[in-house]
Amino acid sequence: MTLAERDHKIDVMRGLAVLGVLLIHTQNAWYLGVGSDIPLETRLRLRDHWLGILSIPVTFGFLGLNLFFVLSGLCIHLWTLKRSAASPDWKFSFLPYMKRRLVRLYPAYVAAIVFSLGCLALAEWIRLQVLGYPSLSAYANNVLEQTLRYLTFTHTLKRETFGGFNAPLYTMAIEFHFYLLYPLVLWGFRRFGSSVTLGASVVHSAVWTAATILVADEKFSRLVMDSVLVRWPEWIAGCLLAEQWVGRRQNLLGSLRPRAVWSLSGLCLGLAAYVQIRYGLQLNVLWSAGLLFPMALYLAPADREETRAEQALRQVGLFSYSVYLLHYPVLRIFAILLPPEPSRLLLHLGIYGLVITGILIIGFLFFKVFEEPVLTRRAP
Repeated sequence: MTLAERDHKIDVMRGLAVLGVLLIHTQNAWYLGVGSDIPLETRLRLRDHWLGILSIPVTFGFLGLNLFFVLSGLCIHLWTLKRSAASPDWKFSFLPYMKRRLVRLYPAYVAAIVFSLGCLALAEWIRLQVLGYPSLSAYANNVLEQTLRYLTFTHTLKRETFGGFNAPLYTMAIEFHFYLLYPLVLWGFRRFGSSVTLGASVVHSAVWTAATILVADEKFSRLVMDSVLVRWPEWIAGCLLAEQWVGRRQNLLGSLRPRAVWSLSGLCLGLAAYVQIRYGLQLNVLWSAGLLFPMALYLAPADREETRAEQALRQVGLFSYSVYLLHYPVLRIFAILLPPEPSRLLLHLGIYGLVITGILIIGFLFFKVFEEPVLTRRAP
């Protein structure tokens, strides 16, 4: 498989991931509500509506984030392996590596924060002036602190700023923390091997998960379960996929047939679903393990043409980062303007279809302005 084919398949999975996240957040907006703008009793009533029942598959859109984390580890480690293969004398250097990461991500990230503040101002004006709410929403509290923590990737270190006015950006802090720990991953790969390093990270994740369950504190749980302390194995698993690609280790699939691969995936996903339904515990490492086997199967060389669905997903994947950064503040505005009513949900569903299309267009334009110039300068 050529490098171009690899990149195409990565973009296909990026497109799939961002659409999953976009759909689940849109679902929240139309019948569960984004945040506290829709009364709890209204949301509970709408759970029994036929549209709510039909939208149950969309609730698995959260797996898009798991897919993003695995892809992140894959792309970062693949870049390192390619540089090492191209020049035997090349050595990993932390400062140039971090500079490269910040140059790639930070301009669009900062622009998205500014965009989010504008959406927040519009949303609060609608609530106060148009809808007559008596006070600002929780999103508007401590805006300065929220913004400063966003800019320094420290918002996940405090419960009050974990989500903030653009809640999905908590994942960007986790992503940045992954980058900071990457030298430790490289050291583990060299010293103990990639499989042992992954295994150690799984044990580390399990210990923190168990500690969180034993402490039984909601604040502690929020800060730990969605942090590198628990989610590190997902990223390292992506690094292992990169090693497979460049032939540094035996194919992860080995002699397994596709049916066996899907069986292993189903076992992991089924167990993760059972634990989440039975105990209310979302084991993201287990969810990501269920995705890892199909990913390896999809990324393996295949003598076939790209389908139309793959072509469409690949195009979305090119600007998926911008869509991810921008979608939530826009959805929240429409959640405020169109609180769900059982008699009008079908109409609202059509409106949200148009909103999704608009978000994709805004994301593409945002990509052209803030991402593409950076990618063009880095291309040589």
